[in-house]
Amino acid sequence: MKKLFTIQIESLIKTLALYVLVDLPQEAWFDSETSDNLGGLFSPEAFQDAVKYESYLSGRILNLDRESMENGVRAIGAYQARYVAAHLPKAKVKKILQSLDLFEPKQKDKKFVRAWQKRWVERADDLYNRLSKALDEPDFREKFTRLEKTKVTESMLKNFPALVRYPARFEFTAEATKIMNQKVIDSQVTPRIADYYVYSFESYEAIVSLLPVAEFLVRESNYAHLIWLAGDYLNIIWRVLPDDELLNARFERVLFNAYWLKINSLWPIVNYPKFKFNRENDELIFNDALGWIMSLTNLDDFCPELCEYLDFLGNFSVADQIASDIPKPVINCAFHRKHKNDAPEKIFAAALNELPEEDALTMFAHPDTPEEAELSVDFLLSGRLDAENVPFFAEKLVNVSHPDKIAPYIINRYVDEFENLVKQFERYNCRERLDYDITVSIFETACDNAVEPDELLALERFADAIRDQKVSGKRRSLTAPRLDRALKLAKANVADFAKARQKLVDFLAY
Repeated sequence: MKKLFTIQIESLIKTLALYVLVDLPQEAWFDSETSDNLGGLFSPEAFQDAVKYESYLSGRILNLDRESMENGVRAIGAYQARYVAAHLPKAKVKKILQSLDLFEPKQKDKKFVRAWQKRWVERADDLYNRLSKALDEPDFREKFTRLEKTKVTESMLKNFPALVRYPARFEFTAEATKIMNQKVIDSQVTPRIADYYVYSFESYEAIVSLLPVAEFLVRESNYAHLIWLAGDYLNIIWRVLPDDELLNARFERVLFNAYWLKINSLWPIVNYPKFKFNRENDELIFNDALGWIMSLTNLDDFCPELCEYLDFLGNFSVADQIASDIPKPVINCAFHRKHKNDAPEKIFAAALNELPEEDALTMFAHPDTPEEAELSVDFLLSGRLDAENVPFFAEKLVNVSHPDKIAPYIINRYVDEFENLVKQFERYNCRERLDYDITVSIFETACDNAVEPDELLALERFADAIRDQKVSGKRRSLTAPRLDRALKLAKANVADFAKARQKLVDFLAY
């Protein structure tokens, strides 16, 4: 946590120095939409980084990687500086910084700069105390680390940039959602505003309302970040979709029509190794679309010529395809098609024989039948994996969407063979009791992704197994609140998911 605070205070001070030293129009510091010169500081991505980190602090998400944490505190520091700029005159801010000698050093020697940054941290309390006093806000150091939801009504949409001036959580009314959806689809708002808007939906039930917008953005937008964000929501909606063959085929048709526009034809797929993109973003967008297209189960109905090419690739070994720079999603799809009529055991054996282990594990983490799920867990517990891949695979199995009843089966297997599961983690460890931390993290991931009532019963058993592990009293006391918080979130997720599914069924039926 100390390193995270170092990043936050550095971001605060550097942004305040920018405010004091750079001659930018004052309104640039107040308006998210017009401050192009500060776009890197106050962008949709920075806004989302801050909100995501606050979600982690508040327990709405349980696991967050280190890079996301660092991005989050960096964004919070910058937004705190924006708040200062909006409420204190430059002269006052400059006086505070000068009194603490916190301007950037002129020397470029790395050791000197590190020493200077250490002084920033050492004087952080003094800086926050002075800013708190000047702003008359005693808890300014914690600004934007706890966010309450703002209910957004139709009238508030008239000044949308003001809503996203600082990190915030929103709950749009039905009418406001309808209006903003239409504005995005009619291109009446900038991509920047669309990015802020789309990210604002937290619950499964709310995200269902974004189906037409997400589809439109994937189909029409050329902004990579916005396309990825819309894709995340389409993936969630796909998960919410009931296990119905007709509905799935209809939804996959929507996905194909949207993502195929980013590819256009078979030619760039066949010629990918020598295909040249004009911009880096074009390649990122293309690869994202390619991954989506290759994940569709009804591809034969949508693009027969592509399927012919995939079947042709199946005549060659995976090693030859990798050597020929065939994209990984294409290789994996061709492999699936080649073995689609084989028994699960044969597919497992072929994958382990032909694919790099991590690619095979990613494939095994998506079992569609109880038989496949049994094979996946058996393999995890077999002792045959490379040690470093054991935690990766164990977490991956509870961090992806599964058909009904598969996730409860996996979690219950973890509990039924708990000692062996922990033993597999010990193969990876080089520090005492690290296996305990890995187990708790995997439990939290399972809770984060829970959507079925049967999962709750399995998760209760998983929590009990963790509580019974032999660890120090201190470690146990630190873990108990994490287990309780995770179970509480899982229960909320399951209830939210059920509402979302009914809402989606009603929407599609209409």
